[in-house]
Amino acid sequence: MKHPFLGVYGLATFLLAQAPQLIAQPVVDITLADNGHGQLELRMRPNGLFNGVVSNVVLTMHWAEEFGSALSLIEPLPPMSDYLPFGQLALVNGGNGQVYRMLYSVGLTPMSDFDLSWQAGQEYLVCMIEIFVPGAEISIQNDGYTLPNNRNYYCSLNGVDRTGAIFESAMPLVNALATTPGNGTINVALTPEADYFGWVSSVNLTLRWPTAGGTTLGALSQDPEVLGHLPMEKIGGEIVMGAYTYQRFRGEGLGSLANLAHGWPAQIPQTIMSIPVSGDPAGISVVNDANTPAFGGDYEVYLNGRLRTGTVQDQATTISSPMPQSGPEIRLAMDGTDLDVALSATDVIALDLAIHDMTGRLVWSKRRTVPTGPIRERIDMGSLNTGAYIFVARSPNGSTSRRFVR
Repeated sequence: MKHPFLGVYGLATFLLAQAPQLIAQPVVDITLADNGHGQLELRMRPNGLFNGVVSNVVLTMHWAEEFGSALSLIEPLPPMSDYLPFGQLALVNGGNGQVYRMLYSVGLTPMSDFDLSWQAGQEYLVCMIEIFVPGAEISIQNDGYTLPNNRNYYCSLNGVDRTGAIFESAMPLVNALATTPGNGTINVALTPEADYFGWVSSVNLTLRWPTAGGTTLGALSQDPEVLGHLPMEKIGGEIVMGAYTYQRFRGEGLGSLANLAHGWPAQIPQTIMSIPVSGDPAGISVVNDANTPAFGGDYEVYLNGRLRTGTVQDQATTISSPMPQSGPEIRLAMDGTDLDVALSATDVIALDLAIHDMTGRLVWSKRRTVPTGPIRERIDMGSLNTGAYIFVARSPNGSTSRRFVR
């Protein structure tokens, strides 16, 4: 295989490859996903931990020539673009009914310089492309033009070929349920049947409970990280129909889950809102029944603009109570442009730490192997705009988030 775009950079990447690295080089897959909102998302997925130099990436987008210049130029996304800067070549006609645009990156800086690392199985959003012509089918699959013209997908880490596969990002069904942690609240969770990293475009669902119990719902609340991607709201007031009372909820997504440090892992319930309950929370469930269509209350979830509705919980009134979980304790303080972080966690091997801006975009992440007890992090925020951010610490025991202002 040819080594594209190494040229004069070859010596630099060779020298970087000789330096001691904290983490070995995983194989890296790539995908191009239509997020259903007029954009394509280019994502890379390593099969192992990595914090070195993404030394070279080459890939080629192509589509039917009848659609002409169907796409915008790529939009770099910090902090990824700090260590993985993408460029692009001019559009060319392959003489086979397809037009081609090659994207490439030559990296010289290890991501560890930015306190960043890749985790196995995570899809990382490296750039965005606007779709100018709806209906154009864009592919990055290698074909009879890309191979002889040295435009096949290629990836090297620390100067070593680690090219993986071109894959299609999962579009799983998503199930809904309500649980009660036993503290007078209801948690509503969505559970994807496979790992998901795209856009949760919208969610519509209804809670139902027996009217005779006199139960009422309070104001919903959301984790700041969830609020940045999927703000939920009550739609209308409580509706009494027959022996039951209903309350509808709806949310419109604001961005791709690939901006998170973790996405939505398969079969792991993702709590999208919590609601205090006056009365018995054990009688509340998420339902589709004979009454919900009358007020548009059937459960529906759209991923990347496509309907991917799974099941709701059994319509029985008993709701399973999950084991209580507690995330790490967090204390934050700004010291000039540095964020001083103090964390404590018990019985954990590692913590996944992340900072998001208020659009949900990931601006910093790190995995910390920690002993039981307190740890400290000092994070340089000087390159970021002033404003509000969300710090998230996630462990096997749960997650905790805190909002702060830079």
